[in-house]
Amino acid sequence: MRQADGQATVLRMSRLDILAPDLWRVAHEVALPGGVLLPTHMTVVRLPGGELVLHSPIPADDDLVAEVTRLGRIAHVVAPCLYHHLYVASWSARVPEARVYGAPGLADKRSDLRIDEVLGDEVPDAWRGVLDQILIRGQPTLNEVVFFHRASRALIVADLLFNVLRPRTFMTGLVLRAMGTHKCLAQSRLWRRYIRDEAAVRASMTRLLAWDFDRLLPAHGDPVGPGARSAIDGALSAYIAKQ
Repeated sequence: MRQADGQATVLRMSRLDILAPDLWRVAHEVALPGGVLLPTHMTVVRLPGGELVLHSPIPADDDLVAEVTRLGRIAHVVAPCLYHHLYVASWSARVPEARVYGAPGLADKRSDLRIDEVLGDEVPDAWRGVLDQILIRGQPTLNEVVFFHRASRALIVADLLFNVLRPRTFMTGLVLRAMGTHKCLAQSRLWRRYIRDEAAVRASMTRLLAWDFDRLLPAHGDPVGPGARSAIDGALSAYIAKQ
């Protein structure tokens, strides 16, 4: 979901939840205008050797940084699309040695951020063999890069799919209904509105659907799976049907 810079307020912070060996998530909730409370998650991947990848960072505070650091060395901070960047700076400030990766165009959007490497289809050497990635082309105002964690067979996404099953306020539910994502695993209407080149999006999605995933870790909502390939395919059926 699009977040206007400076309009998100952190309300609650949860602790890290282990999902699989070397794979964790931590949740927080932001208040958006109109009483919308949106759950958002950061995924933490531990690489061989102990380095950590932080996907879609949430706000860093001393306690969370200490908790994450107990898992390994925070080495890579990933802003996977042009709307999941608000809290990169808070991690860079506390862990300045961590390398920052941003979606294409983020350096132009956030000239105040240090971006060490632009994400794309090419997998950085740092996580080669652990994570695969694909840039969803044809959406230049979003430029989401989707990841696949091989060991857990998990698809890790920012805004590609939502799975918010328990909206906490009436207004949150109303917005999710408008987006077609109310209490269900689905792709939002807003995501589809970002499409500028449908053929390019479809080509990227064809590559994504070739991955052998059976679980989903969405930034917005509950994890799905393992054993959820059919449910994920159903949420992405518009791309499967026209292949």
